[in-house]
Amino acid sequence: MEPNTHNEETGQPAKISKKSVITGVIILIAALFLTFYTIIKNLSGHDILATIKQVSPLIIILGLIMMLLFSFFEGLNMYRVLKLAGYKITLWTSWKYAIVGFFYSGITPSSSGGQPMQIYYMYQDNIRVSHGLGAVIMQLFGHEAANSLFGLVGFIALNNLIVSAIGNLKYLVYLGLFINIAYFLLLLLCLFSQRAITLIKQFLCWLVSLFDRKKTGKMQGKVERILDEYASLHSLIKKDRTIAIKTILTAIVQFICLYSIPAIVYYGFGYTEFSFLELELLQGVIFISVGFIPIPGSAGVSEGMSLMLFRVLYPASTLAGAALLGRCLSMYFTLILYCIILFVIIPIIRFKRNKN
Repeated sequence: MEPNTHNEETGQPAKISKKSVITGVIILIAALFLTFYTIIKNLSGHDILATIKQVSPLIIILGLIMMLLFSFFEGLNMYRVLKLAGYKITLWTSWKYAIVGFFYSGITPSSSGGQPMQIYYMYQDNIRVSHGLGAVIMQLFGHEAANSLFGLVGFIALNNLIVSAIGNLKYLVYLGLFINIAYFLLLLLCLFSQRAITLIKQFLCWLVSLFDRKKTGKMQGKVERILDEYASLHSLIKKDRTIAIKTILTAIVQFICLYSIPAIVYYGFGYTEFSFLELELLQGVIFISVGFIPIPGSAGVSEGMSLMLFRVLYPASTLAGAALLGRCLSMYFTLILYCIILFVIIPIIRFKRNKN
């Protein structure tokens, strides 16, 4: 569903003011600046070109295709919810919301900007906040299910390899598994149990009231409104009980695409000792080990964990280059691509459509 850019009375396209053009240019410049600042800050001191030259250009292309598919399947999960809510939305538009989430997560501290910006873009497309929130929560539900599955199976199947590589840091994996599985079960309860939502609302309202010294009730009211918006998803799911299974299966395919990046890089450097499945599961363990850390340094922790585990995959001469290339494909190159899509390609398409 595209934003309403037409005059409702005349049916003609609305005029674009100079203020809107200037605002758009400022947003574009700011987005470009944040993107390249993030990349330069995290990759300072590394020779990216020298690393890329060690592999075929097809490896770069295939990696970017996997990242595009990763976002496509995320958009597909949001698409189902919005279609269920009655919106005449296209897969292209839902894919745009997934790209928005990835891009703003990549350029904001602690990846905090992704989901709020997704809801904002949906609101700009005349989608109610409650329905946008429902789509994001359902996507998050699938995300946690697939993430927990890959992490748990990976840790069990590759336990000896992982423990020998990271030692006592295995407890970080235990903690990550516990938090992700607990979060998934909480989402599951909230999605399918109205009573669970009511109990959580009562608990949170009681907790917030402890900090409301003036006893105005405003804080409790805000909490109730937020949870009421969340509860609207429960009634929506009743229309299609199979949507949860579809969401989980789609998320599994989504993470297969994401976790294939290290495998693509590994085979691109000419190594074949480990299977594709083993590399996928190993990446799942890395992701679940640090994904729950809500601090800006979690990206560094993730790269540190990757280096520790990748020592069993690569010789010392290739390790840093392989880790760098994998990070570029799964994050920095994708950020640049999505920046171009959001702030160049989509505005051009929208301008031509309005002009016609």
